This record gives sequence, structure tokens and C-alpha cells, in this order.
Amino acid sequence: MEMSLRLATHDLVAGYPAAPKVLNDVSLQITAGHRMALLGANGSGKTTLLRCLSGSLEISSGVIETTDGTLEHTRAGLQKHRQQVQLVLQDPDDQLFAGDVASDVAFGPLNLGLAEDQVTARVDEACELLGISNLKDRPIQQLSYGQRKRVAIAGAVAMRPKVLLLDEPTAGLDPAGIQSMLETLKMLEEHGTAVVLSTHDVALAWEWADEIGIVCAGEVTVGPVSEMLTNYELLSRAALDRPWIVELLRLLNLQVTDWPRTTSEVAELLKHQR
Repeated sequence: MEMSLRLATHDLVAGYPAAPKVLNDVSLQITAGHRMALLGANGSGKTTLLRCLSGSLEISSGVIETTDGTLEHTRAGLQKHRQQVQLVLQDPDDQLFAGDVASDVAFGPLNLGLAEDQVTARVDEACELLGISNLKDRPIQQLSYGQRKRVAIAGAVAMRPKVLLLDEPTAGLDPAGIQSMLETLKMLEEHGTAVVLSTHDVALAWEWADEIGIVCAGEVTVGPVSEMLTNYELLSRAALDRPWIVELLRLLNLQVTDWPRTTSEVAELLKHQR
């Protein structure tokens, strides 16, 4: 595997007893500092894919590999994999269980057998990055939903993964919370962490991602943002809306080769159309 490549799948097939092929022949590559957004309808397989990538769901066939080699579903293999790849669930209450913030964030590093001072350093580092240093002694049950989400992500970050998988990380957050979350992810990416997130928010994916994976009918179609999210036939099959920017420019009958990704870029484009 190339050094810049953090995580890859080859011909992945996965599912459950009642639905053995939720995902079929999925191949994708995730590189250092990469931003990938997974889009798809409810039940399309986004969460199943994240669970496979994290090692929490064993695949039926195919290969998952990191810079440390191929994922093996043994105790040692999973422990090694989870030092490279961490998954944060959509509902933080499915992931948090310790009495206070610091104890919860410390759980993963402690399981690695690190010395106490190393664990403390990782907890301090993760809490500072997530903006929750002032909450370290706070009981989990006294936190807001957004704060609990940040604690869950801090627990994953404390493992210092090369790939961070996030299942609907912005769900339930207000606009300020979403912006704060994206700023945190940007800091992680600057340190080389690849981020893969699932979302229903097409506008968020349009603005944030480097690459899109559209999950539909067991397949994952991967490509550049402007290519995937202007493919109207693919979006229709996946029951996804067009990004508002794409729809606006279509209604204005503007032909563009370099698609604007943000509100300010749209404003700049429209200024030059006068």
C-alpha cells in the first residue's frame, strides 16, 4: 500500500443474515488528509460500510487494508486495526459509558496498555482539540447532546487514528454546532487524519468533501464532488436532492466549468454575470 493511502477496500461484500448483500463489490481508497462524504437514502448501507471499515462488522468477502496490512478479524487483528481506524456512532449515547468525560476519553488509550502519563497526555490533547478541556471532570449525564457528540469524537481522536469514520456527525446539531464540528475536522485533516463521514446533507457534502461516495442498491459510486453531485440520474436513483448551488445555477441557466462550492463563491460568480 502507498504511504499516502490510509485505508482501502477491494471487492467488499457485506450484509446480514436477512440481507446478505447490503454492499456488493465495493472498492474505494482513502488517502491522508482526505475528506470523503458518503451519501445515500436511509437503509442504503452507509452505516454498514462504516462498520465494515472500522472492523465492527466482518465482511463476507473481499479485502480491507491499512498501512499496517490486511484487516484480520482476530482479537489481535482488530486491536491493531482500531489503532489505525476509529468509528464514531451517530448517537453518542451508544458510545459513552464512563462516569465523567476524562474517564470516557481515556478508555481507548488505557486499553492499549499505555503508561498513565501517556494516557493523560492523549486525553488532554483530544479534549483540547475538541474544545472540551473545561468539561473533563463533568459527569456525562450533565452534558448537552452536542457536548456528548464532542466527547465521543474525543475518545476516537485519543487513539490517534489515521482514519476517522463519522456516522451522521452533524445530525441533531444547530448551525453553530455544525460549523464548530467542521472546524474541528479541518484541524484533524491538517495533521494528516483522513475523515470519512456519512450524511443526508447534500449541501454539506458539496461544500466540505474532496470526494463523494453515493451508496445505492448495494453499490458505492465514488468520484469528485462536482462530478457526483451534478449527475442527476445517479442522484435520482439514490433518492438524493441536488445541492442548492447546483439547482440555483441550473435555474439561472448558467453554464459553469469550475463549480462554486461555497456561498461566497456563488456570490462572486454572480457578480461577474452582470
